[in-house]
Amino acid sequence: KKPTGLKSLDDVNQTSNPMFDRTAHVKDISPDLSSVESLKKLVADENDNSLHELIIISLDNRQWQFQLCSQNELLEWVTAIEDQIKNSLVNNEDPKKSSLVTVKGNSTCADCGENNPDWASINLGIIICIECSGIHRNLGSHISKVRSLSLDTWADKHVQIMEAIGNEIANSVWEEELEKRSKPMPNSTRKEKEKFIHAKYVLKTFLNHDHRRSTFRNDLIKAIKYSDMKTVISVLIHHSNEISRKFPFEDKELSSLLLEKENLKISQMLVWYKTLTVEAEQEDDVILHEAGDESILL
Repeated sequence: KKPTGLKSLDDVNQTSNPMFDRTAHVKDISPDLSSVESLKKLVADENDNSLHELIIISLDNRQWQFQLCSQNELLEWVTAIEDQIKNSLVNNEDPKKSSLVTVKGNSTCADCGENNPDWASINLGIIICIECSGIHRNLGSHISKVRSLSLDTWADKHVQIMEAIGNEIANSVWEEELEKRSKPMPNSTRKEKEKFIHAKYVLKTFLNHDHRRSTFRNDLIKAIKYSDMKTVISVLIHHSNEISRKFPFEDKELSSLLLEKENLKISQMLVWYKTLTVEAEQEDDVILHEAGDESILL
């Protein structure tokens, strides 16, 4: 960005300005600058050696302002900054997150089937495309907590939840009663996708509504022991509040199971799924505390 007041090449024809008076230049500089071409070169050289202003604005709106002595120096700065951004993105790629695309069903968007999706809903355990991610954000974070696979920083427990679920398992629950012809395609309109996603996660239209009311506790214990994530998700969707009310003292067997390190991801899911029916957005609450890890609160 050049400060105002720098001369442009077109100004050389404005002979009414003494600065561009050919005669003046002939007298004051040298005879070989009397041509228009020589004047243009003089102006270009002067502009190239003039001060340039560089302003860097970060994503959190912080600003840094620099003055540079030439156009070449400006280009060098811009190139160096762009290279650093590229290197940062490449070097910060988390191999754990990269492995999520290999989980069953994750090669396509969970909601529309778009290839190579690179966004996620960490509480639902699914990978979605960029358009569907925008629709998920509009549902509110109590319904869907959206993260980028490449741009966001992830906690280990979030990666573990995503590895344990994936699109295939998640859709086997959320779309259990879905007729395939009613699911949108990658080329469907945004309005069609919005309608489907709202019905799927907010209205829960396509769930199996057999709530396991009399057996859900035993079903959950068995599912945790045998890593049956489909049953875990189904029980938590319908009974998270009932389970939470008995944690940790009224149901010691289930509580002890949830306290085991390998089951902390399910404890986190329990808290998240409690909010699926709450309109107010809530932050990422968790249940327990593990030495060397973050606090987990119910």
